[in-house]
Amino acid sequence: MATGTTTERIVQLVREIGVARGRDFRLAGIHQQYVADACNSGVIQRVGRGTYSLPDRKVTPRQRLVEACKRVPQGVICLFSALWFHGLIAEEPKAVWMTIDKKARAPRGDLLPIKFVFSSGAALTQGVVTLGLVEEVQIHVYSPMKTVADCFKYADKIGAEVGPAALAATVSSNKYNRQRLLRFAEICHVKQAVAVAEKSRRQPAPAKSDEEAEEAPVTARVWDREVLEKEVWSEPIRQLAKKYGVSDVAVHKHCKKMGIKLPGRGYWAKKASQPEA
Repeated sequence: MATGTTTERIVQLVREIGVARGRDFRLAGIHQQYVADACNSGVIQRVGRGTYSLPDRKVTPRQRLVEACKRVPQGVICLFSALWFHGLIAEEPKAVWMTIDKKARAPRGDLLPIKFVFSSGAALTQGVVTLGLVEEVQIHVYSPMKTVADCFKYADKIGAEVGPAALAATVSSNKYNRQRLLRFAEICHVKQAVAVAEKSRRQPAPAKSDEEAEEAPVTARVWDREVLEKEVWSEPIRQLAKKYGVSDVAVHKHCKKMGIKLPGRGYWAKKASQPEA
């Protein structure tokens, strides 16, 4: 049974680290039985296999990535999670996506949902961005252009439309680098698919009727919140919708979903009547 002093040490350790692992307690000289007692009594809570946090701890989206990297130290944040991390999609994925070595055994399921893809060689090790220690953990995430190449590589798992949409998002957010993309496309053996997507991106899209634009799903493209917010204040929604090939209703709905404030009624008329500085 954990004594009051030991319990205080456990709580203090978890509070300082955020998410503590078994080895963190061992390094602090705290026996695992005391940790189990603290967990059973509700002082701390188990958030994953061998990982613990305080019960009232509010987990931010970024902290989920931290917890995943604690759970799988050799894994690399990839695909939807990497797209979200780099601001290329607006909605955080429900599960953390990670790439691990194809020879490794995927950890058993726990309270933190993680989706794994397997890779090896240069496709596993190249394009990895290593952040500094976050809550005593090193975060490994693939770079934007490596992530785009991976979206084409794993099209059978995540959908063929994700790669071209992710490519367009890097262009609109000024994160596009063709030389790096081609390098990673070669490593991932998706040069032809990337070339087709790039060629399609450079060609102007055919004009759509109002009916077709209304039916076009907003989810068919990847939106960048910061870019979209600037654009809705730089030109009217109707003009912006034509540029994106969707209806103005679709743009309004997506702005509402992302919490983007829109210009009020009469804004553009008032702006047009003002003399240029």
